[in-house]
Amino acid sequence: MAIANPRSKTAREVPHEIRLTVDRWAIAIDKLHRIDRATWDEIAATIEWVIRHRFWSGVILSAPNLREKWDKIQIQRQRDEDPTPSRLPRGTGRHEPTPGEYADGEQSL
Repeated sequence: MAIANPRSKTAREVPHEIRLTVDRWAIAIDKLHRIDRATWDEIAATIEWVIRHRFWSGVILSAPNLREKWDKIQIQRQRDEDPTPSRLPRGTGRHEPTPGEYADGEQSL
């Protein structure tokens, strides 16, 4: 005979919890649009980007969390989508000149 777990959810509790979750998501997305002034297209594109992103897809698991991290996500998204690098790649702290770059005609080793 199986013993009922007092912490298990009954069929009647699950729809209520789902409704609360959907409400929390809707409120967070509405605030993102209305208060934070994100456009609907921008929100949709960011959600799609987050889903595909290696790091953020594991971090953003709810709409309230998306809103909380919105600015950081937008910075990362702009960096990833910018075709012109604004800084040297990691690990390169200096520029090694090519032989033709010396003004006096010296050759590098």
